[in-house]
Amino acid sequence: PIANSRNSDVFELYFPNNMSLWRFSLSRFLSETVSLNANFGIQIRIVEPEQPDIFSIINGADIDIEGGGVNFIPITIGANYYFRKKQFRPYVGIGLGVISARSKIISGSGSISNGINQSEFSSMGKSLVFELGSGILYRIEEHIQFEINFKYSHSGRFENNVFGFNSYRGLNSSIVLHIVF
Repeated sequence: PIANSRNSDVFELYFPNNMSLWRFSLSRFLSETVSLNANFGIQIRIVEPEQPDIFSIINGADIDIEGGGVNFIPITIGANYYFRKKQFRPYVGIGLGVISARSKIISGSGSISNGINQSEFSSMGKSLVFELGSGILYRIEEHIQFEINFKYSHSGRFENNVFGFNSYRGLNSSIVLHIVF
């Protein structure tokens, strides 16, 4: 996903090893062509500080390190429209909800001889979020389905900047195995 920074420049929130994204979804078919769904997700990014040289610390050198993390939690309700009633079912969907964002940054500076000062900064924000999606649902058998989808999410501005972000927007893709009861 992509988010706007506090200075209105756009930078990319890529998925390095220290980021994860999970999404839980419940769906109910109202007919063969329409389903309603409720979605809950969490996206977490941890920024680990660089490790200072242990010998520099022992020799009394000043250190200045910073680390932290941010999480985004979108909760949406939406609907999908399926173009075909067959085994292979392309669809489009929309969703509306709220996204909550939280961050915490911890920094430390100083030296062993003069003491190390630690400071902590937290921020939170919420906004409405809109989703537009498309995908393909394939019925393997009556109770097992396979899906590939793409969703674009776009939020309004957070009340406060969160980890430098003032809004949330981005494209995600999923591969899903459904077990139908």
